Amino acid sequence: MKFAQILLLPSLLLAGCSTYVANQPPVSGPPAEGVVSINFDDGYESAYEIGLPIVEHAGFKTTQFIITKLVGTPTYVTMGQVLAMQNSGNEIGNHTRTHPNLAALTLAQQRDEIVGAEQDLISMGVTTPTSFAFPFGAHDDLTQSILTDAGFTAARTTDKGVNDENSDPLLLKCWVIAPEGVTTDINAITQAIDDAQASGKWLILLFHRIDETGNPISVPHTLLQKTVDHLVEKKTKVVTVRQGLALYGLK
Repeated sequence: MKFAQILLLPSLLLAGCSTYVANQPPVSGPPAEGVVSINFDDGYESAYEIGLPIVEHAGFKTTQFIITKLVGTPTYVTMGQVLAMQNSGNEIGNHTRTHPNLAALTLAQQRDEIVGAEQDLISMGVTTPTSFAFPFGAHDDLTQSILTDAGFTAARTTDKGVNDENSDPLLLKCWVIAPEGVTTDINAITQAIDDAQASGKWLILLFHRIDETGNPISVPHTLLQKTVDHLVEKKTKVVTVRQGLALYGLK
């Protein structure tokens, strides 16, 4: 090999290394555009029969937090409906056995409500839930320790706000969409969606009953439809709670 060729080798090698580094995938991080999750709490029949078709028609999936001891009772979903939701791609989450104020219970009572509900869901055929929602938003240190020991990766409060990569995954915030909740103002809801999308945040919208006139936690299906229509129009990414955790590196 000639001397001139030898001198060229280092630069050729460096050029090759430079090309290799440039072709590496970028370091992963939170999404540049924010995302939205649609949650339904309690497992109401009206949410399944009226609300879910609106969401799924748009191609979106929800996270459904189920009160296990009410499954199959009047106005609540059946076991078959719970499994149908799971089989169509919706996430099934744990919302305790009887929806008590957990902060008012003993350690043993809280464990029965949380871990017992987990066992109930698994016995129904639900994939082991990893997401939990606090009834009434209530919790204490005992609740958090049970969730951690039981392997939950997410727990949602009823505190108003959005989430990001710095959030505590066991204290996720949301917007409660109900007359006695955060809001039923469609303009406020769509603005919250736009703000989250623009700032890279994760907005969780929480619904309960649909079209149950006079019920304090029911909203008209038209409000849900307008919300979903806005998500479609803005091309907002809609994710389950489990998917949101992964996007923001919280699991």
